[in-house]
Amino acid sequence: MTYDEIIKGYQDLIILQYWDKPKARATIETIIKGLINAGIEIQAIPSYFDLDNAQGIQLDVLGRIVGVSRTVKDAMDKIFFGFEGNPNVRGFGMAPFKTLETYPYYNTELDDYQYRFFIKAKIAKNFFSGAMSGERGLIEVLNFIFENKIYVVDNLDMSVKVYIHKGIDETMFRYIIKSDLFPKPAGVRIEFIGYLQEFAFGFEGNPHARGFGMAPFAVYFDRRIYG
Repeated sequence: MTYDEIIKGYQDLIILQYWDKPKARATIETIIKGLINAGIEIQAIPSYFDLDNAQGIQLDVLGRIVGVSRTVKDAMDKIFFGFEGNPNVRGFGMAPFKTLETYPYYNTELDDYQYRFFIKAKIAKNFFSGAMSGERGLIEVLNFIFENKIYVVDNLDMSVKVYIHKGIDETMFRYIIKSDLFPKPAGVRIEFIGYLQEFAFGFEGNPHARGFGMAPFAVYFDRRIYG
């Protein structure tokens, strides 16, 4: 049934004394158009909040639902005066001196792309089963968050190594860790090792690994151990 057919159908229900009254028919048309448009908007609401397409305030609403903020606290180190060798310092006249009262970190606001990534990470953590593998296990959850650019090795001693492919945004990865959005089984230590090159030495099963003489050893992305 077309838009006009719906309106005409309701106009045909007008009682006889108003049948030929233009204002009555126009009133019916206005009311029905408003109801139809409202119905169209209501039906479109799910698409507005589709995580892959949501923007701005829509993402903010999704973030509140899953419990993650667009603001990452203590995300970046402030730049202070210092000497060569520390990437977070600058020379004379280029940065202020650090005092005991100075808070050393900046908060940062995520853009829509980054925030969407955070929301996915929070959803994945919320549904994480606590197991190493299987449905909603650590391996599957991390592959969902990082789009198969991550590889997990279970050391079978309550610790795992997480190998991170160079295609992952290092800044976003650190934000995920700092915001406690990285899923992990209780009591398990996690060590992160990252590729600064395309491939690194490794064994069968890791799609980003190569054998002896075919790739260098991986370098540490983050030597901190969580757990």
